[in-house]
Amino acid sequence: MDTFKCDEKTMQLFCKQFYTDKGYAHAERVANFAREDIRYWQEKDRDFVMCLAWAHDLYEDTNCPHEIFTPDFDKALHFITWYNKETTYDRYLELIKKGRDTSHVGHMVWWVKLLDMKDHLTQTDTLTDKLKEKYLSGLRYLL
Repeated sequence: MDTFKCDEKTMQLFCKQFYTDKGYAHAERVANFAREDIRYWQEKDRDFVMCLAWAHDLYEDTNCPHEIFTPDFDKALHFITWYNKETTYDRYLELIKKGRDTSHVGHMVWWVKLLDMKDHLTQTDTLTDKLKEKYLSGLRYLL
């Protein structure tokens, strides 16, 4: 893994430039979930994981330029982003689970994706039956 030189606070401020208020609130909740369980990660991975939690929707939901981060972080953002609509959501999740088992970066992506889904499922005021089915169904591919 390349040397990652970004901390959570810097990424948080960077993301605020791109996310809508709703998107920022979602990223903040995902980062809070990550912070609750950050002990799971080795010290050398904590900044990467926390920054990925903040930035996980940057490429999918904003006009943030691509390839501005370190190669491994950029790879992680591309991996966690489902923007190739030719790939089904289920296949996308299968690929994330496969990545968990084949690379260290893939393992971090998988974990942040689970936290992302957790946040979506806990937002009961905006969770429609269709979205609930999507995320609950998707968990079978990740777990």
